Parts: sequence; C-alpha cells; structure tokens
Amino acid sequence: MEESLHLGHRVAFFRKLKGINQKDLGVKINKTRALISFIERTGKINHRTLKLIAETLGITMEDLHMTDEELALFKNSGINSLKSQLDDKVVLELEFYKRENELLHKMLKQQERLVEQHQKQAKQQEKIIQILEEQNKPNP
Repeated sequence: MEESLHLGHRVAFFRKLKGINQKDLGVKINKTRALISFIERTGKINHRTLKLIAETLGITMEDLHMTDEELALFKNSGINSLKSQLDDKVVLELEFYKRENELLHKMLKQQERLVEQHQKQAKQQEKIIQILEEQNKPNP
C-alpha cells in the first residue's frame, strides 16, 4: 500500500505525541525550528537528520515508515509504549510536585492554626483591656 502521508507529517505526529515543540526538537538535534517546520511541511529530509529525529523522539525508522493503516492503528492503540508510558523525567517531576504540594498544604495548615491562635490572643487581650478600663474608671 502506498503511503499518502509524507515523512514530514509522520515526524510531526510523533513529535506532538512526545509533547515536544518544533523549537525544542531543533535544539535537541542541533537544527533550527525553521528546518523542522520545513521538514514537517514538505517531507524533504536527509537520512542522517531523519535518523537523529527518530532517536531523539525514541522511535525507530520503521515507525516513521508505517502505512496509513498502521499509523491509524497506532493512534488508536492503547498498548503502544509511546502512548501508554510517561518517560522517567515526567514521572520524577510529577513526584516532585506532588511532594511539594503536600509540603505546601502542611505549611498552609500550620499558618491557619497560627492565625487562629493570634485571633484568640487578640480577643483575650481585648477582654483584659476592657476589664482594666472598667477598673480605672472613676466612681461616680
């Protein structure tokens, strides 16, 4: 079966699937964003650059040469490793932000308790001031 999507469309598909923009992909392979855009629009790419892109995206050259039917199956597949697994960096970042969120939540609770304590102290001091003012009032 003849492929109707050119290599550029396939590069764009896998790049987006990995959550990488054109500029970042260009930086990773030491090419410009404009070149990545050109490749994705035209499908014109040399073998060495195509291999670099595939390696950077964590895919094989065969992945880039799938037929349209295979690509459609790939898009809809729930078992594909590119689609079903987050890379280690993202997992670590999620864990970091989860821990940071938990810590911030604890700090917020501590601050709320301190505010409550200060409010109670302020009320007690107001009562003391009222009592002292009443004691210092001259008797009629």
